[in-house]
Amino acid sequence: MERRISHPFSFTQDYRSSSELPPPIYTETFSIGKIDIEKEKKLVIRNALVQSYFFRSTQALSNPVTLALVLADNLEEVLNDGFNKLVDYGSGIFAPENNIPANTPFPELSVADKISRMPTIVCYEDILEYEEYIDEENFSNPQYDFASASKLLMGNTLVDTFLLNGTPYPVPGDIPIKNPNGKNFLYFFPYTAKCQRTRVAMSGRINFSIISLSDEDEEE
Repeated sequence: MERRISHPFSFTQDYRSSSELPPPIYTETFSIGKIDIEKEKKLVIRNALVQSYFFRSTQALSNPVTLALVLADNLEEVLNDGFNKLVDYGSGIFAPENNIPANTPFPELSVADKISRMPTIVCYEDILEYEEYIDEENFSNPQYDFASASKLLMGNTLVDTFLLNGTPYPVPGDIPIKNPNGKNFLYFFPYTAKCQRTRVAMSGRINFSIISLSDEDEEE
């Protein structure tokens, strides 16, 4: 069975340096998309098109913004942490009633093969870059690994990544998906590996066909 997937994505990061008060802080927003793969053990992605149509940064980035495809049963559990999170469930507004307090379970996101307008967006707002900070030579416990999109990679199966630089491009060839443990969902989210200490904003859309290979296995 072949399904056509179309998901928008977005990522932003803002930063306040140590020369300003309070000490260095950052804010990051990132979208999360999710489709049901029904525990299929073997699938393939074909005709993938990454339409990254907007990209801006105040300074050159030390790590690129990248779109990740990850297999998981409940990726949302990774967002159960000690930080407050703002959530926009595709309305374009971080409505106060949707915000997730610290140490509160993150609700399971809905699945959709095609999203025509806006995706779900999570925001970590005004996070101290270091848990303890006195000056530029005296700090400890960087917090980015615990309050960012990059943490969603931990403990989950990475299928593939796509560089996001503002230029649309087709992905050559097929992308095989091996799912021996029968994970339920394929998630999409943009991330960068570290705090960039600048302003970054990007958005785009990924389109592709996803095909189950189980029927082919049965025929063999």
